[in-house]
Amino acid sequence: MPMLFDLEDLLTRPKNQDVEASEFRAAASRMLTQQTLFRDDWNSKNLYEFILRFRVYFSDLFDALGLEMVISERDLTIVLKPAESQAKKRLPMDETVILLSLREAFERGVTSFDIGDFGEVEITSMALLERYEAVTGKQRPAWTRVHAILKEIKRRRIIDFGEEFPEESGVSIIVRPSIREITGEGYLTRIEDFIAAQSPAEVLTSTDREERATDKESLTVAAEDEPVAENDSAIPEQLPEAEPTEELPE
Repeated sequence: MPMLFDLEDLLTRPKNQDVEASEFRAAASRMLTQQTLFRDDWNSKNLYEFILRFRVYFSDLFDALGLEMVISERDLTIVLKPAESQAKKRLPMDETVILLSLREAFERGVTSFDIGDFGEVEITSMALLERYEAVTGKQRPAWTRVHAILKEIKRRRIIDFGEEFPEESGVSIIVRPSIREITGEGYLTRIEDFIAAQSPAEVLTSTDREERATDKESLTVAAEDEPVAENDSAIPEQLPEAEPTEELPE
């Protein structure tokens, strides 16, 4: 666990004479606030490179807070997620299904090679809600609720917004590769398990079973199946807010 003397030791090393303690505090505060960092976002490149430079220190720091720091230099992202022992609480059903549906849409885009320059996949909120209804068999939430959920996911830098569609109460959604770190493996199974746990038992007709089977088949993507750990069934809850202290200069 990094202590004050660890930081002091870092700062006394000749190769680190160009940095100050305040920069470490600002970097940690901003990561706790955002939870996900994409290098090419506005005012993010310096922070991304700073954390990479001192990745051991920050990894130990966040580990002491019960968080795992995942760095993907391929996707240019840094993600904070609850450590396995902490990942037990669940989000409400609509938030969980929307988040997992975003992951499903991302994988569909990757499989069809419909990806952007930074590995992102673009969909619309209308298509996302169609999948929500198909998967859950329930009426979609009100747009105000969906928009609020998407704004929170956007705050965590997992997605971004593109073109708006006022007449359809919708928006274009850019899903970033960091969605994989947030949702983990076995996400399709978790959609089914989560809905089953939230819904009352029901008797399916043969037509219902065929429709469910067809829908499940449409969700399947070309990815290697991996066993789902016990705690992998939970989606990380929103981490506590932290007031940012200082911004690193661009």
